[in-house]
Amino acid sequence: MYPMDRNQHENKPKIYSGPFWVSDNNHPQHENDRLTIIVTNPTKRDLSASLDIEQASAPESFGKTTLPFVFFASNAPVYSIGPTNISPQKSLQIDLDLSMFKVSDLAGSGALRITSTGDYEIKRNQVVAGKLEIQVLGGAGRTTVTGDPVPGIDVPDPSLTFHLRDFVTNTSSSPTQRPPQQMPPF
Repeated sequence: MYPMDRNQHENKPKIYSGPFWVSDNNHPQHENDRLTIIVTNPTKRDLSASLDIEQASAPESFGKTTLPFVFFASNAPVYSIGPTNISPQKSLQIDLDLSMFKVSDLAGSGALRITSTGDYEIKRNQVVAGKLEIQVLGGAGRTTVTGDPVPGIDVPDPSLTFHLRDFVTNTSSSPTQRPPQQMPPF
């Protein structure tokens, strides 16, 4: 895994998780404290990816204390990596501390969005397996017996799980042309 030229990387497909909410708690007694992003290269050649995470920032004051709250949030980058080459048959795993994205944090609304640009396979405007594959898991992170963090998720939160098929793209592809239909014989 090594950095590559950003200009070479800009013309590659870009995929998005869409906005998602990071709640403080997962299950009783399990705090959502970890976000794990895995980008896998199942091929036999080097592929590359970059990753950006944005957080929607809520205003500090709404001016009222009853629902509905309606506001425009500003999206601000909170983490970025890449472009990075991922060797054949290897995975890039990023484990992030979710405490900086919590709803209780006055600086943010708890809404995140993940964008990745790279060697993804796009067919009919869908991200499909074949080149790079991405998965996002959030929840209670793994720890040692002494409480030190180790990579991965111990108790996943289903609302913070995004599989490859859950990502969307704005890449347009030409529709598949169908052969002309033949009339059945009488």
